[in-house]
Amino acid sequence: MWLYEGKEFTSEMIGDNYAFVYLITNNINGKKYIGKKVFKSKRTLKPLKGMKRKRIVIKESDWQNYWSSSKIVAEEIKKHGKENFTREIISLHPDKREANYAELCEQIVRNVLESRDEYGERLYYNENIDRVYYPSKNYGEQRIIEHELRIQNHKVL
Repeated sequence: MWLYEGKEFTSEMIGDNYAFVYLITNNINGKKYIGKKVFKSKRTLKPLKGMKRKRIVIKESDWQNYWSSSKIVAEEIKKHGKENFTREIISLHPDKREANYAELCEQIVRNVLESRDEYGERLYYNENIDRVYYPSKNYGEQRIIEHELRIQNHKVL
């Protein structure tokens, strides 16, 4: 089940939206994952016999059963069970561009690559931003200091 604004989200609520940005939370250790998912998939099929035009088929994606593309999240779900995770829709978006931008903004604002708890453990499962991968371990104090300086020097309006 996906939650949106505290309520269960259903297919009837999709409307004209193309995709959503989501937050998956491990209720055991509090770790989170930010991602995005499309509501509908588009496939191009070869033309019917005797025809020249390719066919386009649009159907609802597997969004209701989706648990992220992250291998780490998949391992954690297998280890702890789906019942120990919460899936929340953070925002809905009418097109691919807005969905990509919203996901990127959420990941940057939440500092998903470097946020750590008081024991030095990562707060997010995310290992990439905008499909650019970064190592999940050994960021070092210098990278954290550099990130904080960048935030101070480039305040978001």
